[in-house]
Amino acid sequence: MKKFTLKRLSVILFYGSIWGILEASLGYVLHFLPALISGSIMFPLVTFILLRAYANKKSKSDLLWIAMVAAMIKSINLFMPSINIWKTINPMICIILESLMVIAVVSLLNKESIAKRLVALPLASFGWNAIYLAYLGVSYLITGTLARQISTLGALGDYLLINCLLSGILATGIYFIGVLIDKKLSYRFVGKAWLSLPAFAIALVLTLVL
Repeated sequence: MKKFTLKRLSVILFYGSIWGILEASLGYVLHFLPALISGSIMFPLVTFILLRAYANKKSKSDLLWIAMVAAMIKSINLFMPSINIWKTINPMICIILESLMVIAVVSLLNKESIAKRLVALPLASFGWNAIYLAYLGVSYLITGTLARQISTLGALGDYLLINCLLSGILATGIYFIGVLIDKKLSYRFVGKAWLSLPAFAIALVLTLVL
């Protein structure tokens, strides 16, 4: 097992905080867009963050730790008054599922085969959404609350088409743009605490304010 050095912790905290900032800021703005459209935007951006982190140390476990930092930042909303806990818990579950599915397919992105690289992120998008839909189904059986995504066959079809397919396509496009950029200028965050800690503080403040 890899040791948690200061540099490794800084990298995890930095990327987890950036994810937390996106969830608090962009996630807030996306609430004003149609649900299906807004849901297809976050995963591609999250994928970019995770792949940037993976490019540092090629560590799959770091990607899960990054997601846990982002989920922890999101969990602050649970301590706010008059909060709907499911509006916090469900996004936290999504954060973990997204990271797990990226971990599952990241090896395909290292293949020379263009076909495998093209299908990797759509597979990840479908994977985490499928698990999330199953979770919503189980939640309905337990609580009796029917989520919008599974309320009708039409809603389920729209969700699968837009949230899964479009999100995966966008993530793939962003990935290949990153590959092209790396050919010109390869950026690697080196894990400085003076960048990680301010990013974490900003994420906390935005989560509390928004």
